[in-house]
Amino acid sequence: PAEEISERFTAPQLMVLFGCAAAEAARVRLGPPAAAAGYSLGFYAAAFFARCVALEPILKWLERVNEVNACRFPPGACALASATGLSEGELNETFAAAGLRGLEVANVNSARQIVFAGPAAEVEAGRRALEGRALECRRLPLDVPLHTPYVEAAREAVTGWWGSVPASSPTLLLPSPVDGAPVGSGEAFKRHMLESLV
Repeated sequence: PAEEISERFTAPQLMVLFGCAAAEAARVRLGPPAAAAGYSLGFYAAAFFARCVALEPILKWLERVNEVNACRFPPGACALASATGLSEGELNETFAAAGLRGLEVANVNSARQIVFAGPAAEVEAGRRALEGRALECRRLPLDVPLHTPYVEAAREAVTGWWGSVPASSPTLLLPSPVDGAPVGSGEAFKRHMLESLV
């Protein structure tokens, strides 16, 4: 993790900008696709690509969320790790048996590839508890527990403003990053953004 807050939170904006630019370049060369999809920062780019929202509000969303997270999570205080080979239930059972109540599931990338997050010391203890059980458990180069209840304060901080942001129904099939269901309207898109944050 970078030592300075500005460095810690520059990459997400660059990733969204790159995703949007790459998608637009593909549209120009190949024509419009049947669908746009993504998770986390990828969903932000997909929603822009599907014309749900302008780019400026997405970048402002990131700025506001990052401001809150920068205040709440000093560099290195939290951590994320990915575990391969165990289900979400098996992961939670292992953590409960080890008394690791501060760990939260962040991403379910597949049925047996799960990302978990929490205080850095507990993440390390969780990795030790999984030794010999998981096929692989590696620490990720992130130190903000995104997509967990830990970032509820960031969601609260953007909710009021986000409600006033203009949004349209997607022009392409846009699956929700929460449950995979098609996003049917601009208001539904905004709800899925808020829910996926935590």
